[in-house]
Amino acid sequence: RNLSTWWLYLISCGTSTPVSAPTQYRQMLSAEERAVRVSMAVRGMRPSIAELDLVADDAGAIGTLVDDWLTSDAFGDTIEDLHAEMLWVRNDTEPVFPADGELGAWSSRDIHRSLADAPLLLVRDIVLEDRPYTEIVTSDVEYSNPVLAAMYGIPYDPTGPWWQAVTWDDGRPAAGLLSHSALYIRHQSNGDNFNRGRADFIADRFLCESFGERDLVADDDVDLTDAGAVTDALNTAPACLSCHQGLDPLAAVLHGFNPVMQRTSVERARSEHHCVGDGADYCYPMRVYRPEYEDLWAEVG
Repeated sequence: RNLSTWWLYLISCGTSTPVSAPTQYRQMLSAEERAVRVSMAVRGMRPSIAELDLVADDAGAIGTLVDDWLTSDAFGDTIEDLHAEMLWVRNDTEPVFPADGELGAWSSRDIHRSLADAPLLLVRDIVLEDRPYTEIVTSDVEYSNPVLAAMYGIPYDPTGPWWQAVTWDDGRPAAGLLSHSALYIRHQSNGDNFNRGRADFIADRFLCESFGERDLVADDDVDLTDAGAVTDALNTAPACLSCHQGLDPLAAVLHGFNPVMQRTSVERARSEHHCVGDGADYCYPMRVYRPEYEDLWAEVG
């Protein structure tokens, strides 16, 4: 009954002239149903029987329950899951760094989880401690464990807990997630990309403005197989400048981070004994950031 009206309501979502839901389909959730909905969103689990009984007796009790849920470990897990999806750091499609040498005591799973969890722990603590959310891009804190201490060469107290809050000691700016090695290991910059892919990811995830999703009007006069012609077009062609005048300055500040950190690079450096000079970047402890490279944007142009 009234199926056509209900269908019209469904397809009107997002239009400038939404259609109100038919009266017979409007129904307020009960206190127990609201508790289930909030608990699933906040903790990823249903309320306990005791919690449901509590709100059944007193609908106002849901406020007290939510206050408790927002300080729980389960809520922290939800925060980590949300930001893992946002940052794409729990990537399981590429092999992790080799578990040998200084990392010989750890499994591939240990290495993968440590890489992925460190930036997520930063956000988790900021949220659970009710600090300003902006600290995710201003904090000078990094989380270290024995695996990352061996991988990055960052501070770690072997007598302390597994995860420890430390600060980067290689001169990188204090910018929370934006200065985190895991982000740039996960999002790499190949060839002549010059960090543009990384910059687009940052613009998309932190500024809600993806350059990659803009309409592209290509200039047929540009030979895309000629790197020099492409570079010239990026600086002169109006169709290119419309994006690159915003994208390239954002990419320019990322030159301090190694463009590509892959398992094969680490294996080659170790097997060919290249753990000296620039080759040492790919040996444990790896150098993901080099402050002397910060000004390479001027040389690249």
